[in-house]
Amino acid sequence: MNDCRKGRILIVEDEDALIRILDFMLRSRGYEVLPARDGAEGLRLATTERPDLIVLDVMLPLMDGIEVCRRLKADPEYHEIPILLLTAKAQAEDRRRGMEAGADLLLTKPYDRSVLLESVDRLIETGRQRGAA
Repeated sequence: MNDCRKGRILIVEDEDALIRILDFMLRSRGYEVLPARDGAEGLRLATTERPDLIVLDVMLPLMDGIEVCRRLKADPEYHEIPILLLTAKAQAEDRRRGMEAGADLLLTKPYDRSVLLESVDRLIETGRQRGAA
């Protein structure tokens, strides 16, 4: 990780407008942002770039966010990377599936900007304490 940055965040989101919003919010906070537009690309970048945090949409093309999360958390080499799942689904079953897949936190869209940024800061710090960074 570049020392002048607070951390590297992989955003896996298929909606361009949401990528731009997240990118702006996180870069203005001092984070480096890596975008991916589908689950397969997100999984590939997670394993090659080793971000400090993954912000992962649930509903994605090619591979959904639950499966990406499950695969990363099942792999001892990557399971320490914190994952923040974003979902438009607020059903208890969807929350349960995300947490069972190993997500560190799940936020429902639309999310409050301050809650998202506080969650990102906290998860990156937690990841560093666990040795992921």
